[in-house]
Amino acid sequence: MHLMGGYGMSWRRKWPEQGINRHSGNIYKYILIYILKYKSNIEYVNNITSAISPASAYISRYIILNTLLISECFIRYLLYARRQGCHSVRRTDATLDGTENKEKVMNDHGQVKDAYSAYGEIWSDVYDEYAQVLNKAVEIDRAVSFLAPFTSDGTALELGVGNGHIALPLSGRGASVHGLDNSEKMLASLSAKGGGDAITTHLGDMAQFDLGMQFDLVYCINNSFSHMVTVEQQLGCLASIEKSLRPNGRFVIHLNYPYTADFSGSGIYGDQRTTVMHVDERRAMVRFARHDRNQQLFISQDLWITPAGTRTMPLKMRYFYPTELDLLARFSGLELLERHGDWQKRPFDNASWRYMSVFRKAT
Repeated sequence: MHLMGGYGMSWRRKWPEQGINRHSGNIYKYILIYILKYKSNIEYVNNITSAISPASAYISRYIILNTLLISECFIRYLLYARRQGCHSVRRTDATLDGTENKEKVMNDHGQVKDAYSAYGEIWSDVYDEYAQVLNKAVEIDRAVSFLAPFTSDGTALELGVGNGHIALPLSGRGASVHGLDNSEKMLASLSAKGGGDAITTHLGDMAQFDLGMQFDLVYCINNSFSHMVTVEQQLGCLASIEKSLRPNGRFVIHLNYPYTADFSGSGIYGDQRTTVMHVDERRAMVRFARHDRNQQLFISQDLWITPAGTRTMPLKMRYFYPTELDLLARFSGLELLERHGDWQKRPFDNASWRYMSVFRKAT
């Protein structure tokens, strides 16, 4: 559970096959022409927003241009899918590269209880592709180099181990690695990988666990801790970590620093944002996000668009400020030992967008 469990109905629309075959190509092309026309005509966009205040006009232009960009991506994929012989747009269980899975991963997001418990079931089949698309290889190597000295050929426990992006290379450095996850599919994916048999896996909830042993290192990285959205879960997790650490053990946690400036727009939709995360010749990734300031939540749907169809991936994360994390840790019997701005141990300062914290048992 590294990057981000499920709710929200996925949308679906079908057209009669005859209508699609005869007319859709020209319709898509006409729509694309108009999108490109207005997307490139900044003067036109400025004119239609000139009657409102400068701040509102800026936000309106941002929304209009981003909407046009997303529409352009979608129409281009419709045209590409049509050329490949895919005559209807449908929600499928397509992987990110456009292939369809024989085993269905999600039937209906409305049937999923919460984003935390369903994370692995929804993401397990595309997790490796997601990391590859976002170029995570270098980041993984740096994280393992940061963690390895804390094990010294000892034992390590990863919370939210997923399919082993960190656990497998850390095991290759000589550590005896255990992995805890609440998803059977994620753990099965890990075990099926090369070297997966070297990882001792445990099916369970990191919000409350007791594996009957203690470790030199417990780590929870890539925002996995943020998937627990209640204080009870967070305190339960930290108390379990404190019990699982050896006397000189270390707990390493990696979180992103909350960046809420993109959600500071005025108006009824000021708490929402749309971001094109990735575009290549085979797929596009768009994130629709909402900020709940009072609950400190980022709630989003990632939309994957491929020639095989579309797929939504729900996320719900609670963000933490460093001082809040330190207080929760103190309540749980842990104290801060060091904090860095990245895996290369650069200082944590006002320019840092993430932070890596190292805790020990309180003395």
